Amino acid sequence: MRKLWTSLLLALAVAFAPAAGAALVTDLSDTHIKVSYHYQGENLLVFGSLPEKGGHVIVEVRGPEKSRTIQRKGKVMGFLWMNVEDLTVKDFPGYYALLSDAPIESFLTPEERNRLDVGHDALFNSAEYHGETAKAGPRDYFDGLLKYMGDHGLYQEKPNAVTIKRGALFRAELRMPSRAPVGDYQVVVRQWKDGQVIHRDTQGLSVAKTGIEKWLYDMAFEHPAWYGLMAVLVALFAGWFVGIITRGEAEH
Repeated sequence: MRKLWTSLLLALAVAFAPAAGAALVTDLSDTHIKVSYHYQGENLLVFGSLPEKGGHVIVEVRGPEKSRTIQRKGKVMGFLWMNVEDLTVKDFPGYYALLSDAPIESFLTPEERNRLDVGHDALFNSAEYHGETAKAGPRDYFDGLLKYMGDHGLYQEKPNAVTIKRGALFRAELRMPSRAPVGDYQVVVRQWKDGQVIHRDTQGLSVAKTGIEKWLYDMAFEHPAWYGLMAVLVALFAGWFVGIITRGEAEH
């Protein structure tokens, strides 16, 4: 079924393939991802048609930005294990994926990656840091943040994940994990050739909660006091209900 779906998408790309000199055409298999209580993540297909043959294709996906605080634990007074330092990374994407048809390092120099702001080192160089650290530098905290994101599917770098057919049709598949943050995403596709970006296209993607998850999410952010009160009442009711059950079992 997936192969049939992919073939249909690529057929559409061929049908609407741009003429010479036209812009890069890109589309997504889904532009509105809805997250409910049973959401386990999904695969997202990025596909399209290149205006001209040759070069390389880079697909970059950035999620909504927010400040991330990374903490380092250590011993205090020789026996207490607790947080001793922290560093805040300002306006860092909550999801980041970089896919290409070949290893990025094979056709982009470090200077070019920084100029395009793509990849691990470019993210580190463009990030803004706040906090005093004595035992570890910003790079250690940054690497720790990317490792945490990578373990949860929120950071992906996949060389050779973009396939190009007939020199003009491209496709790439990436995983949107269940922990993908809610908000607006940006999907940027670049065609790189002769040391420069010759074509570029940007598509929007949204991840939004639905059902009771949306109601709870909105309440937590828009009415935190009511959300906290509701959480306390639910906890009290759960405790009372468990007490009733255990008391009944004890009497029997």
